Amino acid sequence: MYYRDLTPNDSNLIASLHLKSFKGFLLSKLGFKFLNIFYKSILKNKDSIGIGVFKNDFIIGFAIGSKNKNNFYKRILIENFTSFLKVILVSSIFKPILLLRLLVSFKSSSNNDMNNELNSAILLSICIDPSKESKGIGRSLLIKFEDSVFKHVQSIILTTDAVNNSGVNNFYIKNKYELCNSFYQGNRLMNRYIKKS
Repeated sequence: MYYRDLTPNDSNLIASLHLKSFKGFLLSKLGFKFLNIFYKSILKNKDSIGIGVFKNDFIIGFAIGSKNKNNFYKRILIENFTSFLKVILVSSIFKPILLLRLLVSFKSSSNNDMNNELNSAILLSICIDPSKESKGIGRSLLIKFEDSVFKHVQSIILTTDAVNNSGVNNFYIKNKYELCNSFYQGNRLMNRYIKKS
């Protein structure tokens, strides 16, 4: 098993693992093509941090975020407008409600930003192959992500579902993340956590 930095060329591997690990979640419902562009756009951004864990050259986990959380989604949408436009046009025909939910999600994430933590990094996603869970891989990935981030900024922010998500919430609390606030993202109650170096 080995760890390495992720590049935009890894986006198809990341999208496939996301679909395998997050069945039924909003981004998964938008499909492989959307996820591929989404993760490629994140990893192309100059502030991105992506770490993958591999076994026998197969990705079994990843942690992805940005050293600069300010207007992050807005920035990647602007930087990759043409790529997103193509997939969004198709999604708007076949999955208009999902697309609306995505826009609400992005907007509420921006509106609920903590103004006093403007210079924080953001952890966007940590994902482990379901067959490899409870083996300490998630904690190892989180530590490697934190080590990379804390070279640049003093804190990391993340959000996760507050309801029916006790395992994930307990994972972050166990790893010394503090609950900052809760807010609604559309109809979903979300928890925002912070960890300072």
